[in-house]
This record gives sequence, structure tokens and C-alpha cells, in this order.
Amino acid sequence: MQTLQAKEKTKDIYRFSRLMYIIEAALEYFISMLSHGTYLAKITKTIGMKDSTTALLASSVSLGVGFQILALFISGRHSTKRWVTPVHLLNQLLFTFMYVVPLIDVSSNTKTLLICVLLISGTAISNIAFSPKIGWLMGLVDEHKRGKFTAIKEMVSLLSGIIFTLVMGRVVDVFEARGNINGAFIVCGITLLGLTVLHTLTLIFAKEKPKTTEEINNSSVKAQFVGIFKNKNFWTILPVLVFWSIATYASTPFYSTYLIGELAFSMTLISVINMAGSITRATFSIPIGAFADRHGFSKMLYICYSLMLVAFTAMIFTTPDSKYLYILYSVMHSIGMAGMNSSDLNLVLDYTSRSLRVGAIAIKGLICGFTGFFTTLALTPLVDYIQENGNTLFGINIYAQQVTSMISALMCALALVYMLTVVSKLKRNAD
Repeated sequence: MQTLQAKEKTKDIYRFSRLMYIIEAALEYFISMLSHGTYLAKITKTIGMKDSTTALLASSVSLGVGFQILALFISGRHSTKRWVTPVHLLNQLLFTFMYVVPLIDVSSNTKTLLICVLLISGTAISNIAFSPKIGWLMGLVDEHKRGKFTAIKEMVSLLSGIIFTLVMGRVVDVFEARGNINGAFIVCGITLLGLTVLHTLTLIFAKEKPKTTEEINNSSVKAQFVGIFKNKNFWTILPVLVFWSIATYASTPFYSTYLIGELAFSMTLISVINMAGSITRATFSIPIGAFADRHGFSKMLYICYSLMLVAFTAMIFTTPDSKYLYILYSVMHSIGMAGMNSSDLNLVLDYTSRSLRVGAIAIKGLICGFTGFFTTLALTPLVDYIQENGNTLFGINIYAQQVTSMISALMCALALVYMLTVVSKLKRNAD
């Protein structure tokens, strides 16, 4: 009895840290919203950046994921918390400075260069800390409750994000209606700085489990690479993650400018649609997470890829004349993302041992990240061509985002087929 109580007591010392992780994730979500998507597009349009350049810049988030591999050279037998905390602080300060760029008196080309440097640098630095941070904080969660915990964490982020995005969207619209877009950038910059401080505090207050002997023995770069390259299941699931990366970055980086450009949505309307999507996503998060805990994350992905296929298919038919089909995309995408948001991570965790997870996540990030970036890079000339020719392709009236959505839908279909025919035959080997 005393031994059992001792174990429960040991487990409970991380309860507050798990709470900090939930809050940390929400704050990071807010920071991501203000530094990417339509907020990034608002900055880039203000300084005169082309839509295709904005999309390419947005896809640099995927390229930045490739920097996760550098974590193998930094994380080792020493405390992860001590170096991850200041690294995250630096990357978020770089995002904050993006809102200063439109305010300074320099040329449009210089502003474009500064935005690119700040976003790409901030993203790269963030990704160096990503896999060690996930290993640290997810290590505080019971292995058999990861689906439910992830769902709760995401639900908190989404529901709090509804209020946040509505307020910030309205702030931008009010300032813009008054002809004072710089005022909106000042408010966004100050908000981002405050979020950065709060995010740093959550990392400071979260505890860290002592590293196991196995983790220490496998902490070297060589041990990580050797262990992962011998893991056949990891390399078997990797293609489906690559398919999803292509599907995502073939079209979504081009959507932000499409919404505020051709579809002429206001920031408030975008916030309302995002709010509806967040409520939908939050509603399905816990049931989907519970389903994953019972049946595995691979089976959950059958559902998610099917929903994503419907979502991207809806975008194929979304034009200024049928722009509210975007709502169908948003709803289907939101339900799918209730599982997709953490599925690639948890799928990796299902097929790698705890001691190799930092390396597995980093290698997955490197491959999928570069795949995503070069997908957007390859499609940028096509988007430019269609837009520069009056939204026509081969004499057919069509918007560039409709074409990219076709590619995304095709890749979702391939991912679904691969899951059903290949991944379904694997047996989970995580410890």
C-alpha cells in the first residue's frame, strides 16, 4: 500500500507541470496566429509583397521544421529545459519585431527582406527547440492517456483562441477602417510581446523528469541515427506523413491572400469563420482523442484523411461567386484537424521507443519540412502564371488556389490509400 501511495505521489508532482504545458500550448497557439496566416498576409500586403512571395514565405514554416535535426546536436544528457526556454524566448521576440517593420522608414524591398529574415530565423530557432520540448513535456503524460491529454490541450487552445482571434481581428478591422493600419500593427506587436513573456514563464514553472539511463546512453547523435535507421516501422509510416506535408503546402500557404484578396473577406469575418472552426474542432477533439487511445492513431487517421479530402475538394469549387463554400472547407478541415494536429507526432511516438523520440521527431521534421517547402516553391511559378494571365489556365477561367486545391485533394487520397493498404498492417512497437 505504501509503495502504491509513493508511486501516486511521485506521479502527482508533475500535475502542475502538465497544467503549465496546456497553458504553454495555448499561448504558443496565439503567438502562431499573430505571426502567420492572415496576420502575416496583412503585413506583407501592406509593405507591397506579391501573393506568391507571401505564400513562399508562409511555407518557410515547413522549411524551418527541417531545423529540428539540429536538436540532436544540442540535446543530450543535460537538462532540456535550461536551453529550450531561452531559445523559445528568442524566436518569439523575432516574430514580435515583424510588426515593427511596416512602421520604419525604409524601402519596400528592405521591408520585404527584413520580414523574410525575421520570420525564417524565428521559425528555424523555434524548430530547433521543438522536438526536445515535446519530448520533455509529453514525457510528463501517461503513455496510455496521450490521446485524451492532447485533445484536452488542443481544446483549451482552440476555445481560448476563439476569443483571442475575435478580439484581434476586430482590432485590426477598426484601425484599418480609420486608415490607421500602423496602429493595428502596434497593438499586435505589444500583444505578441506580452504573450512571449507569459509563454516563457510557463516553461520556467514546468518541471522536467530526470533522464533515464537509456535516454542518456542514446543521447549521442550517432546512437539516435543508428537506432532510428534500424526502425523499419518508422520508415514505413514516413511516406504517409510526406503525402500530408505535400497536401498541406500545395495549397494552404496560398489561401491567406486568397481570403483577403479575391474572396474579399474582412478580418472580422475571417475571425468569425475561424471561431466556428475552432468550436467544431474543440467539440470533436476529445472524442477523437479517446478513439485514438482505444484503437490507435493509425485508425484515427482513416477518418481524418477522408475529412481532409472533402475539405480540399470543397476548395476546388470555391470562387468569388461561391466563396461561402470556404465555410464547408473550414468545418471539414477543423474536424479533421481535431485528429491531424497531433496525429503525425503521436504516430511517430507509437512506433519509436522513448529514448529515440527526439531523433525520430527531428528526422521526420527534416524530411517533411523540406518536402513541404519545396512543394510550395515548385507551385509558385504556376500560381504566378495563372494570376498574371487573368486567372486562366489553358484558356480556362480558373483561380490558382483551385488548381493547388486539386493537388492537395489528390495527395489526401494517396495518403488514405497508403494508410489502408500499408500502415494498417504494422504492429505498434513503442515501449
